Amino acid sequence: MNEQQLQKHNTLSAIKEKFYSGKAAFEKADLNHLYKQFEDELKNAVNNKTICKDAELTESWLEIFKAVSAGYFAEPVMAAMDKELFYDLGIYLLAEMNENSGNQITVFLSHEYLNLFRASSHRIFF
Repeated sequence: MNEQQLQKHNTLSAIKEKFYSGKAAFEKADLNHLYKQFEDELKNAVNNKTICKDAELTESWLEIFKAVSAGYFAEPVMAAMDKELFYDLGIYLLAEMNENSGNQITVFLSHEYLNLFRASSHRIFF
């Protein structure tokens, strides 16, 4: 793993740990910062098409999506997230599954993406 990948992995691990700690561990301003940090990292990953290109980073994103659901963050994360970004992520994951149909981690990540959508009461209409 090169220096840039290690730094990205560490950033994603920190985000995951924050989500696993639960909402009670944060003040409102800290929660807003966490949601923004998550969205910024996700936007960067979608724009650079890096989510499914590196197995370790894909695993990190999978764990973050699981942590969002486990920590009951789905509703506030979805309320704060840019809807176009969420849509773009879905298109990206679909393309990745079509291109690499045997890649199970991409399938698992897609399931967690859909779980995040389903768990949120803030439905996204396009």
